Amino acid sequence: MDPNGTLAEGLSGTARERRGTTWQSVRYFLDCVAIFIHIGFLAGYMTEWSGRGCASSGMTTRISLLVAMEVFVIIAHTVYTLAYTYENTDGFIGNLVGTLIAPLSRSAKAFVRRIGATEEGTSKSDTNGTSGWNFAEQPNYLKWVEYAVSATLGSISLLYADEIENPVSRNVVVPLVVLSLAEQTVGYDIDKLFYRSTTEKGRKVNAFESKTLGKLPISILIQFFVTWAGQGTEFGVVADVGFNNNLGTAYGFYVAGWALFGGWAGYLLYRVASSGNGGPHDGLIVTSEAVYSGLSTFAKVTVFAFSMEEILASKACAVKGGAIQGFAPLAASSFSLPPIV
Repeated sequence: MDPNGTLAEGLSGTARERRGTTWQSVRYFLDCVAIFIHIGFLAGYMTEWSGRGCASSGMTTRISLLVAMEVFVIIAHTVYTLAYTYENTDGFIGNLVGTLIAPLSRSAKAFVRRIGATEEGTSKSDTNGTSGWNFAEQPNYLKWVEYAVSATLGSISLLYADEIENPVSRNVVVPLVVLSLAEQTVGYDIDKLFYRSTTEKGRKVNAFESKTLGKLPISILIQFFVTWAGQGTEFGVVADVGFNNNLGTAYGFYVAGWALFGGWAGYLLYRVASSGNGGPHDGLIVTSEAVYSGLSTFAKVTVFAFSMEEILASKACAVKGGAIQGFAPLAASSFSLPPIV
């Protein structure tokens, strides 16, 4: 099932335009498939964990944070997937899409539309998400809200890698949460700079933001390098507090996955700086969104999967035959309120 609008009006059939259309399809595919990948990993690992001896004592802080990360990502990608345009077509499936998915799509589209549209990009007049505004061609600013929550949950979960032997102080958790949230705001600012640069009106706005160096606002460059320093500090704190420098596979994928986001943001800065007077081609918007979607799935799934592998391999979870079988009743018992005494 493809979203309507993958073939934008006015395409001349050139190689560049075909490439842009292909990336729209890739972006949709990645957003859609991410839902099933995350659900599969979450259900599979939690079912396996619920059958281990350690499950009888309920979820640890680390597992709770990992589950919260996965659930939030699933919700976010569901909203993204619904934000594409679906239309009623002939046949049973087509009618089902038109009557069931299309109304949900309009609501999701309107939600993303209100958050994601900017004065430099597209008009805000479409408040209901029912006009020709096409999410498949637009930047997705909502993803930075997702990353602020999911990346922070993933980072903090690793702080609790050895929570039984080494309890984690709130004096470590709170600053790390603040740092992780701040890192996502820089990603948003770089995205905004990049997307503005693809339009003439946006480039004029950029020109007055601050002093520039190679067409890049100095304030953005400072933010970028300070964020890299902050990210390195975060990696160091997690390694020291969470793993006591006895690093495992989950930590390695955490560093790789999180760093790739910074690498792609740096590439976008390079494209702005190296573009001519016309700025980067707006087709790179769709490519960038597809890359971010793929990076997000890779980073979160690997951190979740290898963290669960470490948990299942621990002494506490090595024995099979948990007191509670099945994820649903286990989750209910784990999150129930304590009795009032």
